[in-house]
Amino acid sequence: MNKQEIQEEPRLSLDESGQNKKCYICAKSFNFRKKHICRFCQNAVCSEHCQKSRPLENLESQPICDLCFQEEIRAELRAESQNHIKNLDEEFKDMQNTNSRLEREHFEKTAQINRLEFEIETASSTSNTEIEALNTELDVLKSQNSTLQELYRKTKEKLFIIKESEGNASENLSRVQEELEVLRRQSEILKETKEGLIVQLDKINGKLKGCLNIEHVNKLLCPTCSFKLKEAAGRRIDAPSILENPSICMSVDDERESIIQSVRDMKDELTKQSSRPGEGGGCWII
Repeated sequence: MNKQEIQEEPRLSLDESGQNKKCYICAKSFNFRKKHICRFCQNAVCSEHCQKSRPLENLESQPICDLCFQEEIRAELRAESQNHIKNLDEEFKDMQNTNSRLEREHFEKTAQINRLEFEIETASSTSNTEIEALNTELDVLKSQNSTLQELYRKTKEKLFIIKESEGNASENLSRVQEELEVLRRQSEILKETKEGLIVQLDKINGKLKGCLNIEHVNKLLCPTCSFKLKEAAGRRIDAPSILENPSICMSVDDERESIIQSVRDMKDELTKQSSRPGEGGGCWII
């Protein structure tokens, strides 16, 4: 028997089922069927419509007819449906709250994204400007680097030339120092020679002071000897200036010695003549 047949069959009350002794569901008599009492509705039903059992309150599983079983199932389904609907409502509310929160977060994130895009665009523009400035500065530095490298190369070449010149200068300085040392020694030798000649000249001049007057001597000499005497006297007067020049000092030594010797001979002859005043006044210097 299906559910539609069960629902269409008339349900008898407890008194009627008791009087008629028929099944509460199918209205069949219990002559050849076993009688069962449903613990949920307390009605008598046949074994065909009382094959299930369910717990009742705090009791263990109790016999239940098909109709009560269906009602219990419906009640459970309604409770489950209500619980499910309640859960769905709660989930829906949670979803609404979540959706509102997500929409709010979406709005905030969108605003943040827009702000970040603006900041990125601004930073990109600033970065491009800075990159252009850095590229310009880099070009300037490259140009300066090239200039400095060229200057370094030229300076290195000049330094090499200066080092070579310094080496040559050192050699020239050493050579000049050697020449100066030679000249210093020659100067000392010439100075000593000059001092010796000055001493000798002073001695000669001292001796010549004791001689006769040159005017008196000229009267006693012939014109040739008188000219030579004047020439010798002029050389004696110029002798100090000659001695000041070392380059010509040595060239007049022989001539000076000859002059000195002539003066000495003349002095001796004049001395002899003065000791014989009666003799004739011839030329005493041959």
